[in-house]
Amino acid sequence: MKVAHSVEEAEELARQAAPLLVVIDRESVAADSGEAASRIPLASGGAFVLYRTTSDQVGNLALAHGIARQTLADLALPLERQRLAALAQYVKARAREWARALRHRRRAAHRRQRGPWR
Repeated sequence: MKVAHSVEEAEELARQAAPLLVVIDRESVAADSGEAASRIPLASGGAFVLYRTTSDQVGNLALAHGIARQTLADLALPLERQRLAALAQYVKARAREWARALRHRRRAAHRRQRGPWR
């Protein structure tokens, strides 16, 4: 787990190792409609989870299509912290299944290349 203090810092960290889950303050995303956050590269199967505190008023602001499509949830913290933990487990399991399917496809392609005579 890595912590970034700005969207720009998160983008830089993600270039070193693409994150599976990015938890980001909705107010930071809403400042530019999600354009900066949508540039953060995610690992295969990765997703964004936006959060706000229960007193924030930015919950209804529209997001850019790119970030909205990659957003798994929009949570009110600390009330929904258990849901955040469950979503993290779900994304981890989804990524593991995606990797398993990719390995299966590669093995099948390798078998097809070898042909039936081997």
